[in-house]
Amino acid sequence: MACKVKSKEATRIDEEIYAHFADIVEHRSFRDAISNAAKQLSKGSIMEKRVYASSFSLPMKRNVFGLYTIEVVLNHRRCRFLLDSGAQISGIRAYKAKELALPKTDGSLTVGSIGGTKKELFGCMVESLHLGGIEYLQRALVVLSDKDFALRFAGMDMLGFDGILGWDILSQLDFELDDIAKRFKVIDNHWKLPNPNMLLGGFPCLIMQYEDQSYGLFGFDSGSKHSWFGEAAMRKHCRLEARQKVLGMGVHGLEKLDMSIAKSCRLYLDKASLELKHIMSGPVQIFPNFVFDGVLGNEIFAGRRIRFINSRCMVLLA
Repeated sequence: MACKVKSKEATRIDEEIYAHFADIVEHRSFRDAISNAAKQLSKGSIMEKRVYASSFSLPMKRNVFGLYTIEVVLNHRRCRFLLDSGAQISGIRAYKAKELALPKTDGSLTVGSIGGTKKELFGCMVESLHLGGIEYLQRALVVLSDKDFALRFAGMDMLGFDGILGWDILSQLDFELDDIAKRFKVIDNHWKLPNPNMLLGGFPCLIMQYEDQSYGLFGFDSGSKHSWFGEAAMRKHCRLEARQKVLGMGVHGLEKLDMSIAKSCRLYLDKASLELKHIMSGPVQIFPNFVFDGVLGNEIFAGRRIRFINSRCMVLLA
């Protein structure tokens, strides 16, 4: 899988197109997925958010799998969390929850993975979670199985992260992932922006244009190194080449996936033209009765910057 990105004139989503896709989303479980999941996990616990600095910047590192991590502070202990916009709810690996003696919550949550596997995950409660200039009090996290997240070599943990910072937190921020300066930035929006190109819900949802001037809905998963298409969108917009079995890393660890491979497809987002080559197929029904055309991985902004202005439903790619 490869992605070549070129700068171009901005792609504008007019009001009629945006309203069409917003209407599709409005009638699906997608819209309330995060709030419903949080209620299931925390069982009515009251969470509090304190803002000490409305804008800040943190170093961002890539691990051996090409995924981005930053430092967060849990109960005054430094931890390294994966930036995972594809995770509906933030989580912590079981060994770290035990190390921090985090109490269990009363609730649980059924979570699906990229391979379609579903498991019931239980939660734990963090008294304080610091993300730069923001502190979350009494924050519920899902506990990620040590069995599923186990990849060691010569006694070293190759995964290189203690937990996952998911879309439940990221969707509440205006933020930038800067692969040039290697920084995660929470920002104050002061720009006048054109028509929105993102729909808010349990997963970042982008309205993108195909080369034939039609439009489709794509998720964005910063916790995946590679993008993938749904079979239907792939057959409509790409030329199929082969089928192949690959290993994918999801919320339940490594899974074997049977995928179709297509030659290439061109998509347009904001001021970028994205040429995806050797495209893989994958599951795109992230929520019941809601199907994406595909899901974009973090290779779309390698050597560039991607900015999520959630307060304006806008994604900018520079």
